[in-house]
Amino acid sequence: MAQKILVTTDLSVNSKAGIKFAIQLASKNGSTLVFYHLVELLKPTRWSEGRYQDYVGQELAMAQTKLLKFVDN
Repeated sequence: MAQKILVTTDLSVNSKAGIKFAIQLASKNGSTLVFYHLVELLKPTRWSEGRYQDYVGQELAMAQTKLLKFVDN
């Protein structure tokens, strides 16, 4: 059974070393990397649920793009 390595990041310069280490470790033992980046989104009280869900979708898509770009670099 392949192991998974959980890699947390706050997209800071300091977290790059941890990402590099995780990539090296995974390449040595064939593990799968799982990246985790927390995004906290507050809901304005005046927004409808539909507007909030649209906002969440857009913000999560942008966060995923940033994470992929950060890891690729």
